[in-house]
Amino acid sequence: MKNLNGHITDFLNYYNKLDGDPGYAVMLNGPWGSGKTWFVKKYLESFEGAGGKCLYVSLYGVQSIADIESEFFRQLHPLLSSKAMKLTGKLLTGVLKTSFRFDYDGDDSADGSISSQVTSIDISQYLEKPGGFMLVFDDLERAVLDKVSLLGYINHFVEFQGCKVIVVGNEKEIEPSGNYLNIKEKLIGKTFLVSADFGAAFDEFVDRLSDSAKDFCLKNREMIFDYYERSGFNNLRHLRQILSDFSRLYEVLPDESSKKDGLLENILKFFLVLGMESRHGTLTQDEMKSLDSGVPSLLPGSKEEKESPFDELQKKYAGIGAYDMLLDGGMWADIIYNGKIERAALEESLRKSFYFIDERTPDWEVLWKYRDLSDPVFTDLLNKVSQKFNDRYYKDPLVLKHVVGLLTELSNIGLYSESVEAISDIARECVDNIAEEGGLLGRMDCSFPEQEYGGQLGFHGLDLDAFQDFSSYLANKYEEVTRLSYPSQAKGVVELLFSDISKFYGFMVPSNHGDQRYAEIPILKYVDPGYFADCLISISPVNRRVVCYAVLERCKRSSSFSVIKEEKDWLVSVVSILKEKSHENSGTLLGVQLKQYVDDFLVVAVESL
Repeated sequence: MKNLNGHITDFLNYYNKLDGDPGYAVMLNGPWGSGKTWFVKKYLESFEGAGGKCLYVSLYGVQSIADIESEFFRQLHPLLSSKAMKLTGKLLTGVLKTSFRFDYDGDDSADGSISSQVTSIDISQYLEKPGGFMLVFDDLERAVLDKVSLLGYINHFVEFQGCKVIVVGNEKEIEPSGNYLNIKEKLIGKTFLVSADFGAAFDEFVDRLSDSAKDFCLKNREMIFDYYERSGFNNLRHLRQILSDFSRLYEVLPDESSKKDGLLENILKFFLVLGMESRHGTLTQDEMKSLDSGVPSLLPGSKEEKESPFDELQKKYAGIGAYDMLLDGGMWADIIYNGKIERAALEESLRKSFYFIDERTPDWEVLWKYRDLSDPVFTDLLNKVSQKFNDRYYKDPLVLKHVVGLLTELSNIGLYSESVEAISDIARECVDNIAEEGGLLGRMDCSFPEQEYGGQLGFHGLDLDAFQDFSSYLANKYEEVTRLSYPSQAKGVVELLFSDISKFYGFMVPSNHGDQRYAEIPILKYVDPGYFADCLISISPVNRRVVCYAVLERCKRSSSFSVIKEEKDWLVSVVSILKEKSHENSGTLLGVQLKQYVDDFLVVAVESL
């Protein structure tokens, strides 16, 4: 790869070899993360290796000239500036009252000055070094100190001490006031824009990784560069962090991962994309968590109207797709944002991926990723799946839905010879058979025709009318079977009055926790009112109160569920029967109790419907 900043290196070499005072400083400009600091430090390594001397200071957070001078003193006199040589928090060196004056406009009159308490520093001994001497001021834009005063201070070294100086900063983050521009023009003789030089930085970045991660990244250097360029961010600082984080993930991947062709490359590819987008602020943690819901929009037959975060990523990074995620959005967010890696969950997710398919993986699940199959393998799998489908083999309703989606889509694009109508006929027959065998009971995952996922896989054919019709048929059949089962389920509800009164309450009353399976189902209308009243009377007084209170809370909290209003006639009948029972038992404690239950709970419940 071309050395993008080679011309800057050449000029700095020329600058440092100038005899006498150059009379100006060199500025290295560039956006945050472009590698300015990395570049200048690499240059200084070479410079010092050739016998040169330098003082380097980061201006990040610097509030006063004294802060800079303290750092210079530390570098010039490491022993004197050590903790052992400090007394009551003050350096043993003296302090000079110094005033720097500077001329903005070149008319030989002072236009400003800086007065500060600075440590006494003598750098003259370094100016005649054979290899040269250089001062470097990094992070100009991050200094708290006024930029005009700061440049005036730097100008002192150039103009009065004859130093060679490099100033590093991002000028886009510096307000270009008149005074700043004037003194910059006087001080800076040459400005270079530092380019993010991937080729020069990459080898050093990966050299810091573990041996195995280093070898893998070097092997995939071109792919890393490709995705780095596609991001458009040109941020080497981010790339270094991402590669470091990837090394940590790489070390905990299952040992078999290296034997699965393409798996590690897919993980690296997705790690790069999510790492760069998150660090640049274009993909939030919540958006990353939601990537799962965006995946179906990338699958064949999606009907997404609004582009999901995943859609945006795929537009920018052509070549990533639903299959590359391997981990769900929540797990990726934990890894990228929180540095949290749960090895067991990570291994479980990877083992469920296509890369770990073996002889135990169902044929339809292998066919689900048909776009990555060879023609012979595809043909063999399609024959096996279609034969099982024609034999009405599939008894799990969600598996059947996946198979129907696959075959419908393949028929639609001309890869399966059966017509969509023939597929639909067999599919409906399979649903009827499953329903007759009781396979739909309790399968709420079949009740939503618009759902896009079945298990961890998205359905194929989502935008095809035939598949949508089938999904609606399956959901309607589920509703039908469920309604027909209510009378028998209602008997089980009444049995809870005797076996588990707490479960009865939990089933019947809407809440934010627990199993509320009948909270939105008018199950009580399938119970004979007289039988319910008799059961209520036969349990303990404490449990009677719980049951009546549950009925009241059910009616009050379920007022927004119109379906519960179907129980109103049933409840009115129960109230009537209990009033008769109370009258029959007048003069007894039971009679008083029944009247209280009716008046305090059940009548109020009826009124709330």
